[in-house]
Amino acid sequence: METPDEWAERNAGYFDPPEAEVVGMVLASWRVSANLALGRDDVELAAAFQRHYTKLGTGLPPNFALAVTADEVIACKFDPSSVSHPRAAHDSQFKKEVARWPRESIRFGETETGPLAYGMTLHVDGRKPIPCRAPKLPKNPASAYAVVMLGGELPA
Repeated sequence: METPDEWAERNAGYFDPPEAEVVGMVLASWRVSANLALGRDDVELAAAFQRHYTKLGTGLPPNFALAVTADEVIACKFDPSSVSHPRAAHDSQFKKEVARWPRESIRFGETETGPLAYGMTLHVDGRKPIPCRAPKLPKNPASAYAVVMLGGELPA
C-alpha cells in the first residue's frame, strides 16, 4: 500500500502549489490532529467535509471530519473556523464523535468541480447516499487524499 508521502509525491502536480513536501505536511497535520483529538495513534488519514444543508436525516452534522484507521471510519463534528483550514487542522477543531462505520462500508463517488467547493457523494453501505462538499480539492490535499483512499477519483 502506498504511504501518504508516496501519494503526495505521485500527485503533487494536482495541487496548488505543486510541491510534494507541502502536500505531505498537510496530510501529516490532519493525521496528527485527528490522533490527538481522538486519543488514538492509528489514524491513517483525516479530512473535513460539509454535508449539504438540504440533506437532513443523514446522522452527520453540517460540518464533519472523517478519521480513517485500518479498520474503521470515524465521523466527528468539526469546527471549520480556522485561518489555516483546509491546509492544516488543530485537534481542538475535532468535536464529538457522531458515527462509526467499518472502513470497507464507506466509499466516495461522483466527485464534481465547483467554483468554490467540489461536490462528492459519500456512500455508506445500507444508507442513502450523502451529498457533501469540500473546499477546492487542488487547494485541499487532506480531503483529496480521503476521497481517493476511500474509492473516489479526483476530477481533472
